[in-house]
Amino acid sequence: MMQAGLQRAVSVPLALAERVNVLWAPLKEMVVNGNIACKSDAQVAAKALETAVFGAYYNVTINLNDITDQDFKMAVSLLGLNKVWFHQTQHGNV
Repeated sequence: MMQAGLQRAVSVPLALAERVNVLWAPLKEMVVNGNIACKSDAQVAAKALETAVFGAYYNVTINLNDITDQDFKMAVSLLGLNKVWFHQTQHGNV
């Protein structure tokens, strides 16, 4: 029962990170093609997006420490966390 709860505790923030990570490209396009007067709004949006992904990523990594199912941990690490973190580092500079 505890392990199932921990897996859910990992799955929710991981899903959030995956979902919001797709917003980097539209934000970057908005910055490139948008109104320069909105520069500070874009900077705040980028920081909020970065914070959301950062928080979710570390929430997952902390909860993974207590999960005993090695297959689950490997799947989350390889398929989820690495994809999210790679995307974050590639598009984090808006």
